[in-house]
Amino acid sequence: MTNYEMVELLRQKANVSYEEAKAALEASDWDLLDAIVLLEREGKVPENDARFSTRAEEEKKEENKKKKERDGAFRDGARTVGGIFRRMLNYGNRNYIVASRDGKEVVSLPLTAFVLLLLIPPITIWLMLVLMIIGLFFGLRYSLRGDHPTNEKVNEYIHKAEDAAERVKESWQEKDEDTSK
Repeated sequence: MTNYEMVELLRQKANVSYEEAKAALEASDWDLLDAIVLLEREGKVPENDARFSTRAEEEKKEENKKKKERDGAFRDGARTVGGIFRRMLNYGNRNYIVASRDGKEVVSLPLTAFVLLLLIPPITIWLMLVLMIIGLFFGLRYSLRGDHPTNEKVNEYIHKAEDAAERVKESWQEKDEDTSK
């Protein structure tokens, strides 16, 4: 802190003139606390009336430090949530749910769009599931396409469901043939 800044601080805190503050600091070898005590002894500042305390400054610094820590924690949390959301969005835009029939792609939809369709209105999820199940019985096959390593594992489960739907379809066809004879 420069001498000028110290004089201004003492002038404001002790409510004295610039000249009185400078003289007190010079007489006390530029020590703020000693300058305040000197001004009090000279009667220029009533005792306990000076508005300066090293304790108050330390408390303010500690309070500011805690506030910065709280703000930093919030920002870190927001960054974390934002990072998770950004990664999910990136994954959803790079990976697709694909419906195909006889090896030809019928529909390809980014996972992000598929999830949004499921979320907008609540009945949509049931409608989409019913349509997907009906699609299985009409020869549609579903898979995930993209660069994520878990896509292969998910595709295995999807193919198991498709095989189960195919077995149900075949058993119905057998029953139809038996009843028509």
